[in-house]
Amino acid sequence: MKGVARLGCTCLLILIGSAVHVQADDAYWQHDSATQGDWFVPGNWSTGLLPGLADTAYIDNDGTALVGSGAIGISGLQLGDSLTGALIQSGGDVVVGSVAVAEGSQYGLTGGTLQINNDFDLHGTLDFGGGNAAVTIGDNAEINWSQGTLLNAGNASVSAGAGSVIYVHSSINPSAFFGSFSSDGEVYQVSGSKLVIPSGFVMDETTGDRPDRIRIEGTLRGNFFSANAAGVEVAPGGLWEITHDNLSLNVDCAVYDGTLNVADTMYIGNGNEIEVTFTQTGGTVQIGTSSSNDDIRIWPSASYVLVDGELTVGVWEDPAEWRNGHCASDRGCRRRSV
Repeated sequence: MKGVARLGCTCLLILIGSAVHVQADDAYWQHDSATQGDWFVPGNWSTGLLPGLADTAYIDNDGTALVGSGAIGISGLQLGDSLTGALIQSGGDVVVGSVAVAEGSQYGLTGGTLQINNDFDLHGTLDFGGGNAAVTIGDNAEINWSQGTLLNAGNASVSAGAGSVIYVHSSINPSAFFGSFSSDGEVYQVSGSKLVIPSGFVMDETTGDRPDRIRIEGTLRGNFFSANAAGVEVAPGGLWEITHDNLSLNVDCAVYDGTLNVADTMYIGNGNEIEVTFTQTGGTVQIGTSSSNDDIRIWPSASYVLVDGELTVGVWEDPAEWRNGHCASDRGCRRRSV
């Protein structure tokens, strides 16, 4: 799965004692790794100052920092790299641009709040313990929790802003996994080379596919959609809905006993002689849900393979254009039902 660099950052001015500085710096945890140390002791950091808004804090000496109260505002947090590192937050408020937790390292979030403005890359453990922590994910942030371990998530609340993207392991349905979960962005389960929209989750305003194939087990809804990368498939019980405009397919897509509703026209292929196949093995496909004058347009190098299921199109036209479930016309086929 390819990551997307996020450059935006919501800025928050937080005064932490008298040790606030604006020059970007790397602050390394240097407290004795044999015992846990207090984040808010300046001498525990290589700079002799508490990490500030422009700084990245590194805990990479097998040590553990503790946060029980107070406010932290930093640019980045790196737990582990060459060695391991841990942060145990039982209270307080942490606002951070980017978080990375390496394999063998841990963020223990048992209380307080964590706001992530840019990204969170988890390869170690994020443990919500026995507390009631709240995680806020900023607009356009990218959260990859699919490669690490999430523990005790039933104790946590997670809310994500518009344009955000969250990746979790294929075994996790966020709506049931976390104590409470809401998102105005995109949520995917990572299953091999596929990104799965979980059952029961509604994803709005998505207008294009991704480098990994999308499998819809919940709902994917948008005003329009163009599939140009790895394509989309609708699983049994899934719903793909284009609410106001056209669906353009320039890569293989499919409906497997799910439902596809397109407000206007469905285009298969783009006229550049690329071979594109749309396959329907069951379920329901309805084209022209907002108009009676829309149809399916299939370019000569493309095909609609109708194995089983129901197809409804806004206009009835020459049924002879269809041959054994395939469109045989170079100008597109229109059919009301099968």
